[in-house]
Amino acid sequence: MTLLDAARMVIALLATDKPTGSAEVAEYFSTMVHRPDDEVKVPSFMEQGRPYRFDEALARFLEVCIDSEVCVHTFIDRQQQIGYFEYEDHKIFFADTQRGKGRTGPLEWKPLGLRRLVGLIAIDASSLALPFFIERRDGITWQGQYDFDPEGWPTNPNHINYREEDDA
Repeated sequence: MTLLDAARMVIALLATDKPTGSAEVAEYFSTMVHRPDDEVKVPSFMEQGRPYRFDEALARFLEVCIDSEVCVHTFIDRQQQIGYFEYEDHKIFFADTQRGKGRTGPLEWKPLGLRRLVGLIAIDASSLALPFFIERRDGITWQGQYDFDPEGWPTNPNHINYREEDDA
């Protein structure tokens, strides 16, 4: 799994509670674009004046969040169908560039009712990014630390999913 895969997984989990159509919803939110604005300060992991896709920007944050002091909270507003980062006193919005030009969002818009705002706070993002940080620091992959049998079970007896019948 790459950081971009992890970012897309986070977006999918934030964007919908339902497995039906979740791939389409995740793709829709992942491809939203931040339009650069010189008046809005962006975090240090983003270049000022450069457009970013939502998944790309989140992956860049996951890459640096362990060993930097950058604190970014990630949100998806299901009602307005936008994604954004909260950073210091700023909000950095990611929106569908084709919406309103014959394209609508994948979620049903309800003008009344509760607003659905779902987010990932910075400390939880750090927990998610930790295995990737260790890989980069140590130069090894956490996925390659176990040997697997032909059925896909780890052969290391210290692993939590180890089956005792493998010893027989």
